[in-house]
Amino acid sequence: MKNTKITISLLVIVLTLAYSAIPLFASSKEKEYAEKLGQTLNAIFTPDDIKVTINGKYAWIETVGAKIDHIRIEKIIFKAKLKDELDKLLQDKPEDAIEFAEGELILLEKDVNNYFIKEDVKDFKDLSFDFTKDGFKGKGAYMGDFTLGLKVNIGTTGNLALEKDGIYFRNTDLYIVNVKQPREISSLIINKINPLLNFKDIPFPVKFKELKMTEEAIILTSFPQKIVNGATWQK
Repeated sequence: MKNTKITISLLVIVLTLAYSAIPLFASSKEKEYAEKLGQTLNAIFTPDDIKVTINGKYAWIETVGAKIDHIRIEKIIFKAKLKDELDKLLQDKPEDAIEFAEGELILLEKDVNNYFIKEDVKDFKDLSFDFTKDGFKGKGAYMGDFTLGLKVNIGTTGNLALEKDGIYFRNTDLYIVNVKQPREISSLIINKINPLLNFKDIPFPVKFKELKMTEEAIILTSFPQKIVNGATWQK
């Protein structure tokens, strides 16, 4: 009887140790994947800061100052659902292991204007935009169609719209030398700079549900719920 009790006690201890080791093993793999995914996204987005947290089937990704479509993004958050178990994820490209993500993105007016200052946008010069809660106002110079090669001052007003592949200028009115142009001409010219932001640099499917304008920023969100605990890598 005594030996039986000792045997049962030993068995309980062994099972307890084995069970407690499982989270440690999983956490080690989560940490490895967090680092692998973080380094990959750091190379893609070249942000000022990046943090990746893995907890089970989900990844929480935060960046500050990432570049998407050559434009600086003040802040991006992704809550990503992973496709497979960690054993398989560690064998593949880490970004390919993301099934889909809910996102949040903040694009500042000043970063949009800095982009147009630095980038050589064909047929346009000195473009700048003023965000409002209802849309935007823009101004600059245009040297393309209908101007006979001359540089003419333009102004524009309109809305910014969230579409599947990016942020677009929509419902725009265009003024050339203060004269309002027909909508067909406005669309033809504005489409030369559409979309304002293309999501093609994001290496996995991402969903944004809502676009909100303020006087300083465009905010996209699908209201991702934050992952608090998990294995974390950051730069």
